[in-house]
Amino acid sequence: LGLAGKLRAARDVIAISEFTRRELGRLLPEREAEKIRVVRCGLEEEKFRTSANVLPVRGRFACVARLAPEKGIGSLLEAVADLT
Repeated sequence: LGLAGKLRAARDVIAISEFTRRELGRLLPEREAEKIRVVRCGLEEEKFRTSANVLPVRGRFACVARLAPEKGIGSLLEAVADLT
């Protein structure tokens, strides 16, 4: 099955943004596109608060993304370089 077939066969479809929802919706008849819901990526901050006793580690950061131009990893590296 191609992507459109998988979308039609799915009971529910989750998209991470309105843009993705619209793009996926273009592959489905209008009445079926209503099953696409947006669930944004993120964290519940109250579950991941750090202790006041934790000192930041200078010079380290983490980025989880695929290495593709549209992800802006180059811009991220330039911004981090500006911080030092």
